[in-house]
Amino acid sequence: AKEFTYNDIIIAILFKSLSEWNKQRGGGDNLSIFMPVNLREQPFVGFGNGARRIRIFNPKASSLAECAQNIRNQVKIEISKGGWVEYVPSTFSILPMWMQKVIIRTLAKKRESVIFRHIEKLGPQPWENMFPMVESLYMVAPLTPRYPLAIMATTFRDVTRMVLTY
Repeated sequence: AKEFTYNDIIIAILFKSLSEWNKQRGGGDNLSIFMPVNLREQPFVGFGNGARRIRIFNPKASSLAECAQNIRNQVKIEISKGGWVEYVPSTFSILPMWMQKVIIRTLAKKRESVIFRHIEKLGPQPWENMFPMVESLYMVAPLTPRYPLAIMATTFRDVTRMVLTY
């Protein structure tokens, strides 16, 4: 049985689109997406920020359903770890701090990452109740030199809109 979410399908479509776009321009498909996730079992209960950013890697699956399932599996693993953690060999820690920083920055620049957010809810009640006069909703992401590409998705009144910022 397939066990993935609407958000996973959006991310799968995003990976497929970005991979094709990169290939047309001579780039690779070693892509990843940074996205926030709520670590709470009950998202709108409690105080404070229960969100973490996780990194999801391009599954490179043949079908959209297989890609979405792989994404869901990655999300579950990352949530169980409490957020994004990357394995660093123990020998790395014996290097001088300036050398560690250079290596990490170099590795980070080689990865083609995109910021992604999909907002479906702001609270326990539907958007329509919170904003009865609003007909459509778009969100734009702030950019940084490190992440010059971002995609924001909002689902409002059963329509999902995506904004690409670069």
